[in-house]
Amino acid sequence: MTLDESQVAETEEMKKKLQQETEQLMAYQSKIRMQTDGLHSREKKELQDRVSLRKAQLEQKVCLCTCD
Repeated sequence: MTLDESQVAETEEMKKKLQQETEQLMAYQSKIRMQTDGLHSREKKELQDRVSLRKAQLEQKVCLCTCD
């Protein structure tokens, strides 16, 4: 069984459309990944800052308690 010209043309058109949709999906996934990585980095930095601040506060309390 062979395809006629219109079927071949339709097949090629569908392949092109699928390729375009695949490229769009990959671009979208890349964009989302970059946004997620950025959010993760910001949250990690915020947590590190909070831990550093809390550590400094605790060290200051310990110093005040031992210095008295």
